[in-house]
Amino acid sequence: MPILHKTITLTEEVFDGFQCDRCKKEFRDDMNIQEMFQWFRRGGYGSVWGDGVGVSLVLCQRCAFQVFGEHVVYDKQEEPVGKLQEDEA
Repeated sequence: MPILHKTITLTEEVFDGFQCDRCKKEFRDDMNIQEMFQWFRRGGYGSVWGDGVGVSLVLCQRCAFQVFGEHVVYDKQEEPVGKLQEDEA
């Protein structure tokens, strides 16, 4: 009994970059992809986000630093080295 074959073409969606939710810029380079800030949370009972509501946030490294920079806690005795140039602020 002969085996029958057919050729099929598959389309696959792959990660290509991201858009910052704050500045709306698109990033496709490895450096910014590695440093992107991505957060997802599903609100629990009594959550300010809403009971069972999923919320997410994607920020580029510059926006993440501008939003969270003064609130982060650095590991051990490391000196904070993060800074933005005047023209990037």
